[in-house]
This record gives sequence, C-alpha cells and structure tokens, in this order.
Amino acid sequence: MKDRVLSMVILFFVLGSVVVSSMTSLSHTFQSSFYIVAMVILIVIGILYLFEKVKSILE
Repeated sequence: MKDRVLSMVILFFVLGSVVVSSMTSLSHTFQSSFYIVAMVILIVIGILYLFEKVKSILE
C-alpha cells in the first residue's frame, strides 16, 4: 500500500510538470511554484529512500 501511494505521488508530480509546461495559459509564477514544490517533494522522497537503503545495509 505504501509503495502504491508513493508511486501515485511521483506520477502526479512528473505528469503534472509535463502538463504545466505545456499549458501556456498559466502564469509563469504558478508554473515556477509548481516546479519548486514538485522538485522539493521528489528530492525529499529520494533522500528518504536512500536513507532507508543505507539503514538496511548497515543492519
């Protein structure tokens, strides 16, 4: 279940970035804000994943 939710979050931000970049009617401020939020969340997910892997290797 956790993997499914995580996959949906990643898919939302990746596909959302594609949609936001293709829509010219959105303001540049909204596009930039969406990209920043998406990048921060994806980086946090990546750091947590790496932390879990290192932790499991050390145990």
